[in-house]
Amino acid sequence: MISKGKLRLRKIVSDDVGVLLQWENNPENHKYSETPNYYSREMMQDFVDSVHDIFVNNQLRLMIEWDGCVVGCIDLFDFDPYHLRAGVGVLIDPKFRNKGIAKESLLLLEVFAFKNLNINNLHCIISVENLVSIALFKSCGYSLSGELKSWLKTKNNFSDVFYFQKLHR
Repeated sequence: MISKGKLRLRKIVSDDVGVLLQWENNPENHKYSETPNYYSREMMQDFVDSVHDIFVNNQLRLMIEWDGCVVGCIDLFDFDPYHLRAGVGVLIDPKFRNKGIAKESLLLLEVFAFKNLNINNLHCIISVENLVSIALFKSCGYSLSGELKSWLKTKNNFSDVFYFQKLHR
């Protein structure tokens, strides 16, 4: 568990399956995702049971609690222990957005990643249309490193994405 003030990042548990299914199966969240899949309860339970060791699964999902309430989740994924890099993604339930929780969670996760995992490079891929996420990552010190054309398949076409990075200094 990682915490600061009212914010707590904790490992996922079986009790989180229901809310994870809501978020992962919400078509609104698929607009900006690289994996717009729909999950069954069994698939989500298997994920929850397997994602606890970043060195085994190359992924770590943490639930975000704000003042004792589950409000979102944050991930390190595509973890590369040799090159010391990982992708990062964050999702906040719509009821809790615009409160600064995503920014605080991202900054807290960075401290953990840089200090405890010795990560040198955190990165994210964001749809050029996702202005909220672009602003979030810029506000946390991520630098635009490039643009990938036609990267995400959309309902009728393809969308470009920006590639952002933050290096540990």
